[in-house]
Amino acid sequence: MAASNSKDPSDLIKYLKPGMKISATIQFGPDDNYAFSTTLVGFKAEQCLILDMPIKAQEALVMRKLVNVQIVVRGMSDTELGHVIAFNTSVIQVISSPCALIFIRPPKHFFTKTIREHERYKISIPVALTEKSEQLERSFNGTLVDFSISGCGVFVTGENELTVNNTIRISSELDDLLPDDLACHIANIRRQSKGHMIGVQFENPLTMSDELKMVLFDQTFKSGML
Repeated sequence: MAASNSKDPSDLIKYLKPGMKISATIQFGPDDNYAFSTTLVGFKAEQCLILDMPIKAQEALVMRKLVNVQIVVRGMSDTELGHVIAFNTSVIQVISSPCALIFIRPPKHFFTKTIREHERYKISIPVALTEKSEQLERSFNGTLVDFSISGCGVFVTGENELTVNNTIRISSELDDLLPDDLACHIANIRRQSKGHMIGVQFENPLTMSDELKMVLFDQTFKSGML
């Protein structure tokens, strides 16, 4: 998966298209954020981007000062390679008439990745791993550290009694985006300094939905792996 960090704001324009889905997070402070889904209404090169202001967001933010507040924007672009973009910027103004809109500044730089299903997404998500054998069933908590259509990597701290080739079940915040009958097994176990890296192989390659791609990209961005 090719990634880039562009410092030329004009490059952003080729990834933007009115109507594209946007995930926005307004950051009032370290522990004071408001996230919502919206759409890109339009943009004016080097001046502003315009986002729709959903009714629910209007109601939640009616008493908040938004001008110059930081906002994180993520979206999936309708390009041939299927780029996803992410950037930090700030709010210029919010209007409520004739319709509710948020005007934001063009970013000084932005991140972008092309979507390629066979590549691994570097992430960090808590996960429960349950191993099944003919004799027993046991569970371990770990961290999902990478994900692809063919499998994933789970880091488990300390010692464990997991066994290569045994059937396992994984459970995380990605469950709603994965098949209910997802079958997988332990392909390998590699010792590391503070635990073990568990290589998990899916019995059948996944079909990546756009929603799953966006969630994985979002997690990659949050984890600082972009």
